[in-house]
Amino acid sequence: MALQDAIISAGATRLRPVILTAITTTLGLVPMVTGISIDFRNMKIALVSETSQYWQSLSTVVISGLMLATVLTLLVVPVLYSLFAEAPQWAGDTYRRLKKWYWQPFAA
Repeated sequence: MALQDAIISAGATRLRPVILTAITTTLGLVPMVTGISIDFRNMKIALVSETSQYWQSLSTVVISGLMLATVLTLLVVPVLYSLFAEAPQWAGDTYRRLKKWYWQPFAA
């Protein structure tokens, strides 16, 4: 399989699991970020509680990190893989062009 086709195929394969994981985790942490606390013993919903205040900053950081990791996983990693795979060819071409340019004044 060609490099470009392999990268696209791998990205398409991993797209759904990564997106579903990120969305479900984010939606699960939304009550913590908003400060909603559900008391299942008394069947009450508290909009501001002590426990939600403790966990609010942590859940905000987890959601932000998860969104950044999703972007890195789906966009940056395939691009870097493509760049590293093509780097030896690019370096060889650049070396040949520089060598030709350097020795050009000495050619008869």
